[in-house]
Amino acid sequence: MMRAVKLALPLTVMLVAGLAPRRRPCSLQLRGVSRRGVRSLGLVIRVLVLVLWSSPSLAQRSASAISLGFQPIERIAVFPIKLDQQAEVDQLTRRSLEEAWWQVREELVGTGRFTVASRSFLMRADSFQARGQMEAADVVILSKHLNAEAIFTLRLEGRRLILAAWEGRSGHLLWDRSTELHASILIREQIGKVARELTREFIAAVPYQGVGLVDSLTGQAVVEDGDLRIARVELGQGTELGEGDLVHWVNLERVNLKPLLSGGLQARVLAEGRILKIEDRVAQVELTRIQDLRVVRSGAPVRIPKEAERLASLVKFKEQQVGGAGLAPLLALEGLKAEESSSQKKPLATTLSILGSLAAVLLLAF
Repeated sequence: MMRAVKLALPLTVMLVAGLAPRRRPCSLQLRGVSRRGVRSLGLVIRVLVLVLWSSPSLAQRSASAISLGFQPIERIAVFPIKLDQQAEVDQLTRRSLEEAWWQVREELVGTGRFTVASRSFLMRADSFQARGQMEAADVVILSKHLNAEAIFTLRLEGRRLILAAWEGRSGHLLWDRSTELHASILIREQIGKVARELTREFIAAVPYQGVGLVDSLTGQAVVEDGDLRIARVELGQGTELGEGDLVHWVNLERVNLKPLLSGGLQARVLAEGRILKIEDRVAQVELTRIQDLRVVRSGAPVRIPKEAERLASLVKFKEQQVGGAGLAPLLALEGLKAEESSSQKKPLATTLSILGSLAAVLLLAF
């Protein structure tokens, strides 16, 4: 709007100067000013109205530019598990809590998509300490201090484990999940498994599975090869992608006040392609449909439906499968079933061993 007014002022001055009445006798001058002044004022108003009317189109053109929206996360800092102030745990349980921290970090690093701060780095930064619920300002300050794009906190309240992820740029809550640990199993025997499972849920909730790259030779995100337009995408570890798999370049925008990765973001597909080949976790993609080529850029979030399905399949137990009781009981029951099956096999193996010994004795006797 201010730009439109600035553009209109010189034009207004020119019009007023060009239509200003010449000097005449006093009676005629007053009459000329009244008539010509009205015409000049009317023309100036029309020009201003036209300029201001055209300003929305300028705003629309500026708004039509691709908003960066939510940007992919790479650098993450994970903090130790915070306990209730009244909680009393033994040395073995404390070791299991430390082991759970390592398992969360290992799960994130294993994707090949995240760089997770090491324990030594956090200790050198005087930041390796348990943290609970955080304010947005604290998240932003801590993220800048650690050069992190996201922060993970874990809390153990009674027997409920809570994992929360916070976005470092804005301080907003990205995602959180909690589950009740099994009441009849020691905390130290299940917390690592539960923490790892919650981390897998977070990874599956991320709405992109790749990140756009630029060509190393041309420095461009899109390279023309004859009639083809080729783009490059960095993938994670362990993908099962191949030639012909679908790829979407998406623009992620906040649409409500929910956590960003729990329904707070809306993905809009602006370009589509098919994988031609994959080398060293970098996919060359043929662009087949493009709504706006500007979205195909370095660092752009890329959604890969087949990879999203694979990551979702790694989440073994979902909350609705246990009637809202959380995933910990099923994890615990899985372990109990394994123990039961092994205990059932032991008597059988013992019996077979005894029978084999008796058979050997009888053979030797005869």
